Amino acid sequence: MRGSKITMCRSITGKLATLLLFVQAAHAGSDLSIKGVSLHQSHDDFVASHPYAKCYISTLCSYEDTLGGVDGKFLVQFDDDGVSMLSVTDIDATDFDSVAAALAAKFGKPNVSRNGVVSNAMGAKFDDRILVWGRAGGWKLQAKKRSDSVLKSSVEFFTAKFEHAADSKAAAKKDDI
Repeated sequence: MRGSKITMCRSITGKLATLLLFVQAAHAGSDLSIKGVSLHQSHDDFVASHPYAKCYISTLCSYEDTLGGVDGKFLVQFDDDGVSMLSVTDIDATDFDSVAAALAAKFGKPNVSRNGVVSNAMGAKFDDRILVWGRAGGWKLQAKKRSDSVLKSSVEFFTAKFEHAADSKAAAKKDDI
């Protein structure tokens, strides 16, 4: 019984920390977009402003562009409310500081900045950095220096609804034995 109370307490603490992140409103910029992609933007508006994007189905489009002067692969996901997530991947980790500076220039100082170390399969160690911005409007922006590989960085910009759905899927997968 005690273990379940501790687990529940950790879960509630994590949810409160996420809620606090969304409630904080540092740098109240009104332009919530990255490279012309706005959260909740309709699929039709996105396609009209990004005619070079490849849309595989009505809920997923991709294209290549730059962010902070650095090449990346952009993936845009839609739900009933429009754009729910923009992910920029395949950013060389050596270019992370340029991307982070561009994001900070637009969105202000991040709410969270964590530095750490990650290792690859051979035991080599690499510096790591995670930056997180959040706003009262229910969105989150997260930049990771070391993403799927120690050589690549990523940026994710998403709605609170998208994050909640992703967390729910992860919890269901964890419970699936």
